[in-house]
Order: sequence, then C-alpha cells, then structure tokens
Amino acid sequence: MIFLWNFQKTVKREAKSLETSVQAEEIKSRLDLRDKLIFTIDGADSKDFDDAVSLEILENGNYLLGVHIADVAHYVKEDSPIDEEAFLRGNSVYLLNKVIPMLPFELSNGICSLNEGVDRLTLSCIMEVDKKGQVINKKICESVINSKKRLVYDYVSDYLEDGVSDDSLIGLEETLKNMYELSKILQEKRREMGSIDFEVPEALIKVTEDGWPTEILRRERRSANKLIEDFMLLANTTVAEYFFKFEIPFLYRIHEKPREEKIQELNSYLRPLGYMANFGSEIKSRDIQKLLKKVQGKKEELFISTMALRAMAKARYSPKNDIHFGLCFQYYTHFTSPIRRYADLTVHRIIKDFLRGDLSKNKVKKLKDELQGISEHISATERVAQEAERQVESIKMAEYMSDRIGNKYNGIISGITNFGIFVELENLIEGLVSYKTMKGFYEFDPVNYRAVDVDTKNSFGIGDLVTIKVVNVNLTLGKIDFELESDDNEKEEG
Repeated sequence: MIFLWNFQKTVKREAKSLETSVQAEEIKSRLDLRDKLIFTIDGADSKDFDDAVSLEILENGNYLLGVHIADVAHYVKEDSPIDEEAFLRGNSVYLLNKVIPMLPFELSNGICSLNEGVDRLTLSCIMEVDKKGQVINKKICESVINSKKRLVYDYVSDYLEDGVSDDSLIGLEETLKNMYELSKILQEKRREMGSIDFEVPEALIKVTEDGWPTEILRRERRSANKLIEDFMLLANTTVAEYFFKFEIPFLYRIHEKPREEKIQELNSYLRPLGYMANFGSEIKSRDIQKLLKKVQGKKEELFISTMALRAMAKARYSPKNDIHFGLCFQYYTHFTSPIRRYADLTVHRIIKDFLRGDLSKNKVKKLKDELQGISEHISATERVAQEAERQVESIKMAEYMSDRIGNKYNGIISGITNFGIFVELENLIEGLVSYKTMKGFYEFDPVNYRAVDVDTKNSFGIGDLVTIKVVNVNLTLGKIDFELESDDNEKEEG
C-alpha cells in the first residue's frame, strides 16, 4: 500500500463544494438533542471530534447514556469521489505529528467534527443501563446535537481522580461523577465476563515541527480515557447485537481464539518463569485475564503481557458475526469513529438505510456481494497503517537516542534471545545488548529463559535491573544498540 498524502483534485473539488453548516431542512426528520447536555472528551491536541457523550439519571435510578457519533454518511455519498478515495485509504494513519487522513479537512475538521457550540448531524445510540451495567433499553436514531463543551482528558482525569477542577468543567461536575460511576460498573462487568485488558504501556513521542523527537514519555491511560473507551465499547456492542437480531447484512469486528500452537509457544515462554496460560483443553479469555492479574506488579509483567498479546489472533472485519475473544463479546462492531475508519462509515450507511426503510432487496443483495471484499480490504489497510505507525515510532526512538550516544541509563531486561538481551528504559525505548559485547561467553538457556555465562554461571533474567550505555543507532531501521555499563550488572546464578 502506498500512502496518499494528497487528495485527488476531484476529491478536493467535492470537499470544497460541501456545506459548512447544518441546514434547517436536514434536521426535520431527526431527533433534536440540541438542548441536551452533550460534550466531547478528547486529547488536548485533537482536531477532529467524531464522538460526544451525554448522561442522565432516570427516576428508577438507571443511567441514560447517549453516545452521539458524527453522521459522516450524510455527507460522503456512496461511490462519490470522496467515498472512493476513503475506501482506498481505509483509515486515517497517525504518524506522530503528521496525519494521513481518510477524509479531506473540510469533513474531518469541519462539517463532520462535533466542534463545541455548533449544530452537527449525528447517529445516536441512547441506552438505558442498570446498576449492573446491563443495557435494558436502547434507541438508535439519526439525530442533531450541539456540543456544549470540548473537554480534555487530562483535566477530566484530574477531577475524577483527585478532585482538581478546571474552569472548563464548571457545571459538569455532577454529570462527570455519574459518568465515572457508570464507567467503573462497565469495567467490572467486563472483568466478570473475562474480558482481557492488556495494560501494555505506549510511548508518547513529542517532536518539533520538522519531526525531530525532543521528549519521549510513557503515555498515560487515565480515568477519562478509560471512561470514553468504556462508553464506546458499550455502544459498539449494543449496535452489533441490535442489528444481528434483524438478520440483515452487517459488518462486524471479530477476534478469533488464538491458535493452539500460539498458546503452546506462549507457554514455552511462561513455564521457565513459573506461569502457564491455561491448564484446560481449550483456551478461554478468562485464562489470559487471570494470567495478567497474577503477574501484575511483578518484574516480569511487561514481558508476559507483551508475549500474551503477541499470541493473540489479529482482530479483523467480517460480514459474518463471530466472537471477540479479547473483549469476550458475542457481538461487536465499529460504529464510533467514521471520520477515521471506513468500517464505521459502512456500518453507518447500513444503519441509516435500515432506519429509513431503504434496505430494498437489491440493496441487501448488493451488501451481501460487497461486504466480504470491503472487510478484507479495510482489514489489510489497518494492518499496513499499524505497521507504519510502529516503524515510525522505532525510527523516532532511534533518532532521539542518536543525540545521546554515550549516555548511561537504568533499565530492565525485556527480552532474551540467542544473540543478546533486550533492555527497556523507563520511557519505553528498547535496545539490544549483544552477547558479543558482554564480558564472558553468554548463551541463551531456553529451559530457564535466562542468558547464562557458560564459565561463571552468572546469568540474567527477565525483569532484572541493569545499567546500560548507548553505543549505536540505525536510523533507517530504527534499531538501537546498548552495552552493559559494568561488571556490577552481572546477576548471580538464578
């Protein structure tokens, strides 16, 4: 796949011809929610807002949760130049300070973005949720909203976690408290189901305007981030289940069970460390959940979490419903991000046709013929985007360390191979210490999963603390070489 930085001229012309505000006639047949307390919560640097939320407490004590998603399908007509290019791209690609968007700016940051204080067309999933996190009533409809506030994750998290209130939150405190309460209920419900929460840390790379990295930190996944994630997950499952029961062609997000050989391979890493992924004949998501809970706070937590994640099958799109193993959902789709994912745009079109009674026999047949091809294409573009994002991150880390050759850092051993040990620093930068650079003659002991000096029997294991020196970087491949700083780092026989 070749990334398309610029849109074709026909796409640009169509984008510039689109209206820049919601017209009165577009509202008539929609549920009017403009007087409701609806707002967005996103990152401080976010430019496009495709989801907004609302919450009320009903007389019976239940929650009335609204998830309101930009109605991109209203503006991006099927088979139009914008649609054809959006399909070709499949999704937006985020390369640190650069974005290769799926949709032109006029849509992604303009008429489709749920900006504060302006009317916007949406698809709403409004759910009555009880105190156990069960959705007992639902309404999915075309709507119009006017976001009352553009909130930022960090400010909301500061308030929810520490009671520190920013001016942007004035008047929303009670609603945010109720949202936080519901968020924790939904998290507990998923835990009880056996849902897996991979707490593998992510890097936050800050760069200059020309892309040179200036700071690398651990990205925080705080309470407000999780809250929005919880609400989007609930909306996605609710929509998927609702339309599955109508037996119409639909697009699902599925995550199949990991293959048996992958679990056997995972267990080969775990046994030397005293763990097992499962002991029964069939792997279940709850087995992985229990494993991750058992290693929480242990020095080998990061390694085991990473290896468990690698053992999982890749999530993909499919016109045939199947389980989502990781989330432990029977029904799941992508409904909440149509600005940046073609999957969600496809789902929105099906929903709108259904709501309007426009799913004719011809349309149903067309969907059945096309959904498999759409699924395969957007699954492929997603994988390409993920690989590009990972590669850019590796290169930026190498660039960052190129300014720090000779510097010494503390780190932990994050991996052991037959050619060396990998060491990860606090900011998640990882480098290789080759056995060739180590004093002694080290070999990989796969039985005990350690690097062992064949003469002295000194050894290194997963999670051991070491001090390293940065000695070399490969900016093209994004590779970093470390050396152990001194003999003091050697570990005793394990």
